[in-house]
Amino acid sequence: MVRMAPQIIKTGDVFTPAGYYYYGLEAPHELAHWPLFFQWLVGSAVACALIMAITRLLLPRLAPATWTTMVTAKPHQAIAVPKNVTEWWPAFVTPALVWRDVRLLTSAALTWPQQALHLPPPPGMWAGAGAALGYMVFDCIAMIIWRRELRTSMGGAMFKQIWFHHVFSLLFWPFGLYSSAAAVFICWFLLSEVTNVCLNLRTLLIKLSLTSGTPFLVVNVGFFLSFFAARIAPIPFLASVWVRADWSRTTTSTFLVTALTTPLPVMLNCYWFYLACNGVMRMLRPATKKA
Repeated sequence: MVRMAPQIIKTGDVFTPAGYYYYGLEAPHELAHWPLFFQWLVGSAVACALIMAITRLLLPRLAPATWTTMVTAKPHQAIAVPKNVTEWWPAFVTPALVWRDVRLLTSAALTWPQQALHLPPPPGMWAGAGAALGYMVFDCIAMIIWRRELRTSMGGAMFKQIWFHHVFSLLFWPFGLYSSAAAVFICWFLLSEVTNVCLNLRTLLIKLSLTSGTPFLVVNVGFFLSFFAARIAPIPFLASVWVRADWSRTTTSTFLVTALTTPLPVMLNCYWFYLACNGVMRMLRPATKKA
């Protein structure tokens, strides 16, 4: 038996919060937007490769003294820094593509919490997922080609975490889009890419040895606040979706994949936030001692 939301509204190809069906087992295939997804995935991977190449050409010319000092002390940064610049692509593009859908899906999940696992992802979310995963495809290729340089730059532990993050997302986000079971979770994970705007700027300032003064402090504060707002503050909502949703109307495979994978990004965000808090404490301790 197929139950429906109180009202069905569809304008063109966009479903409004009042227009989400409650589809017994799985969402119908006609709501999928695979061509749009793959267009953005391929386009994003190509854009990141071009950004890295252009950055590698321009940086030595725009800041020759800083570049020479950096690569003389740490030659691996000649690869790591241009690669870091590419991380602004998903940080800006992905949230711009999905923020409306985050509002849409969140509103629908709050209105009909039992139906939260049956909300089909809107087109913007397919595009946003393609953009984010396209970057991850590029990043995985970069980490294979320049494994030694990027592992040295990131550190062994972070290098492994990034590999886990990318492979996990590349495997399970398309499944979440296809089944609609994890659309609410994935849309928030995509929006959280916005935190990488300040994080990447912070990383570049460190690699360029520009860590003194007010600008670096402002970037640190911006990163901490954005991380809390986009990755930590939504956790109670995501937990409520997880608890209140009707899990009985999903297939066994969908149930297992969704139940086992959706908590992992939240746990990883909590761990990264713990590391960020430790960083803040290290910054405050010298000031406390001086006082």
